[in-house]
This record gives sequence, C-alpha cells and structure tokens, in this order.
Amino acid sequence: MGKGIRWVGTILAILLVGGIVLVPKILREGRVQATQKACLAAQRVLAGAVEIYLLDHASATVTPDLLASGGQMLVEAKALPAPIDFEVSGLREIPYPKDRLPRCEIRIVGEWNTSTGFPLECTLHGSPDRPATFEQLRDRLHLNFWGEYSPP
Repeated sequence: MGKGIRWVGTILAILLVGGIVLVPKILREGRVQATQKACLAAQRVLAGAVEIYLLDHASATVTPDLLASGGQMLVEAKALPAPIDFEVSGLREIPYPKDRLPRCEIRIVGEWNTSTGFPLECTLHGSPDRPATFEQLRDRLHLNFWGEYSPP
C-alpha cells in the first residue's frame, strides 16, 4: 500500500511541475494570437473607414496619410470614431524591452476592389486574407519556443 501512494505522489509531482512549466508558455501564445486577431479586426475597420471617406470625398485619392497617426484624417472626416492604437499592447505582459515593443504598421498594399475593398496589410500580423502563421509571428517578435523574448 505504501509503494502505491508514493507512486501516485511521484506522478502528481511530475504533472504539477509540467503544468508550472507549460502554463506560462500557453498563456503567452494566447496573447500573441489575440494581438493578431485585434490587428486583423483593426484592418477591417480601417478598410471600411477608407471606403466611407471616399464616398464622402469623391475627388480624394487614397494615400498613406489616411492611415497615419492611427487614421487621424479619417477621424477628422468622421469616417472613423477614434484613432486606432497600433501598439501591440498584448505583449506588455511578455518580458519585452520597453524600447523594442513592436508596433503594427498597417499600410495599403493595392488598389480598391469592389468585392474586397482596400487591401491592407500589417508588416507584423499579415492581412485578413493572408494572416501570418504562429511561427512567423514568433520569428518576427523574436520569441523563443517558450514565448520569451530573445534578442536577434
């Protein structure tokens, strides 16, 4: 009976240590994926705001200025309710140097299309049509297997 209890105790100890090691990794992966989903949603909002802007300003052309400062020109034209923050805030919990915290850089990458609107793309997260894979995100963010920052 005593050996069985020791055996169960050993298995529980191994599971506990494994959980302590893996839970932070899983949480960090979730944060990285959540920031990507937020960025892709922001791209959809910006694409809609650009379309509204062009409907209201028929003679306007699409320039990178429309997306500058979180879409401030779109806010002033009332096509967007508030500027979009491009800081990847979900990564603040990862031990990241504050001066190297990544930022989304959303840009227009093509011409307007009646079926898809304006093709936007983030240099970090990709586009709604072609999002970056988790491995690509990990490489671009300089995260190791455990989800910790490792300088390039």
